[in-house]
Amino acid sequence: MNMMNPIKCTVLAIVLVTKMALSVNAQLVNDMLNTGNNIRGLMLDNLREINLYGDPAVKHYEGSPYQNDDFKKGTVQKNNSVYTNLDLRYNIFDDWVEFKRDDRAMIIDPDHQIGKVEIGDDNYVVKRYDFKGKAQWGFLLELNSGKASLYAKSIVSFREAREPKALEAEGTPAEYLRLADTFYFEIGDESIAKVTNIKKMIHGFPDKQEELNAFAKKNKISPKRAEDLIKLFQYYNSL
Repeated sequence: MNMMNPIKCTVLAIVLVTKMALSVNAQLVNDMLNTGNNIRGLMLDNLREINLYGDPAVKHYEGSPYQNDDFKKGTVQKNNSVYTNLDLRYNIFDDWVEFKRDDRAMIIDPDHQIGKVEIGDDNYVVKRYDFKGKAQWGFLLELNSGKASLYAKSIVSFREAREPKALEAEGTPAEYLRLADTFYFEIGDESIAKVTNIKKMIHGFPDKQEELNAFAKKNKISPKRAEDLIKLFQYYNSL
């Protein structure tokens, strides 16, 4: 009866152990991708570490730079990859998404490779749009999508703290101020445009202009109210 050489036995054992280790590691990688835990490694070009802030117990300002102060479960879509089960919140003032991992927060900048960021019930897309006469990339809140899509750009300004004036016991604290949203629309693959006037906007639609004008007049659609614009876009996308 042939006996296997001890050296061959050792080599075979090493090969088997290595294959098992690689299999386990591959499964771990798949699990990390499926749960979104590997986002720092795969999205390193989009992430920068920052200190967590916004805690009411330690902040020295009033108001908030965030859409919502609390982190919510969400998803990031980049190119053909999807990262799920993430703790996210949108910083309106800085126009970035914060991703919480343990006690650290990472910044996800509005990179054009990012298709969509879902935070709770809110969907953000990265678009190149005109703001104060300058084209820039940024996160826009998707309000309605279809043949024509409607977006909102949230705006927050910051007012510096003010020292107390004469006879004043205390000054004015720093404050984040929420301003009115700006709305944008997109038809097919055309460039995104700002909503300034309902008739002017409808004139840019490729069809159904008569129906849209009648609907806007009947429902008194205002270019400054999100709920009105959503109604108009829902109507157009249903035609």
